[in-house]
Amino acid sequence: TEAEYRSLAHPTSTKHMEINLLFVREKVLAKQLSFQHIPAQDQWTNALTKPLVIC
Repeated sequence: TEAEYRSLAHPTSTKHMEINLLFVREKVLAKQLSFQHIPAQDQWTNALTKPLVIC
């Protein structure tokens, strides 16, 4: 049936992500949350994901 197809096409984890996305979208539209692009060279965590070269 169509309901069975929809349940297979959209697992519960996907539904959970959709709800989170809607929550974030509402907060952005209400100006309660904003995002700022930070270039990769300015991100300290990026350095922690690369192997260290010891000379």
